[in-house]
Amino acid sequence: HTHRDHPSQFENKTLYTQADYFGIHCGRVDLSFDLESRRIVEKRAQSILMDERIPEDPLVLEAASEDLKDADAYLSGEIGELKVELSGKRESPGMPSSLQALISSAAIHAARKEGIQADGVFHGTFGGGNLQPGKKTIGDAWEILPYDNRLLVLNLNREELVGVINESMEAGGDRALFGFEVKLAKAEAPKGETGKRRFVRGLRLLGESTPRSPDHRYSIVFNSYDAQSGGKKLMRLRALAQNPECRPRLLQPNSRQSLVDFFADHGSVTAEAIAPRRVSPEDEE
Repeated sequence: HTHRDHPSQFENKTLYTQADYFGIHCGRVDLSFDLESRRIVEKRAQSILMDERIPEDPLVLEAASEDLKDADAYLSGEIGELKVELSGKRESPGMPSSLQALISSAAIHAARKEGIQADGVFHGTFGGGNLQPGKKTIGDAWEILPYDNRLLVLNLNREELVGVINESMEAGGDRALFGFEVKLAKAEAPKGETGKRRFVRGLRLLGESTPRSPDHRYSIVFNSYDAQSGGKKLMRLRALAQNPECRPRLLQPNSRQSLVDFFADHGSVTAEAIAPRRVSPEDEE
């Protein structure tokens, strides 16, 4: 499952096809049988890009009209107001963007409502972009978080957390650790490769002046896709998520619902509301 367009490919005489994702391509498979032997004699597959050349089917739209109206009404529901413009662009590698700060603050808020004091959140932005100030709807929440990922809390020590960050930088993407100061250093690429690689050389929980012992476990929120190593890029994280010593706990809301609840509970989301800080349970009362 690659989220890519593979119209037709044979692997060990087995037909493999994948029509992208989100309906970007439409796939078709034709199987021809011999009526007497009842065996497959031919296998064909193709995919078609569903762009403006493909008209919408009026019969399908008519049949789904009530559901589409319900969906439009649901997505237009207001959840709160954003007081500041947010960007998916990071000021420096390893530093969360302001859009990541929103997603992470919502996850920490969800954990706190379940009695869990999360120290940080490790999350990406699914493409970034800017989020303008103003009234926000459930549809906006779907734009920010288009996937139905659960939220998982893990207790990781410093070595484990650094290993996860290094693995993520190796895999690529824009994931960052919210709630911590992460200092990076560059390393030369292995022989035969170009460019430089980054690795963590310093890690500190924001708001703490005295470093914790190396064995201290920090409570970190991840999304379920990363925790199960979607795409097999975060296998170290996957192993930690299966380790009882890390006390894996699933939160009740998924990542998108936590964002909706964050807006609903705050009403107006300001820059201060998403700034990384240590919050005690009394601060929420």
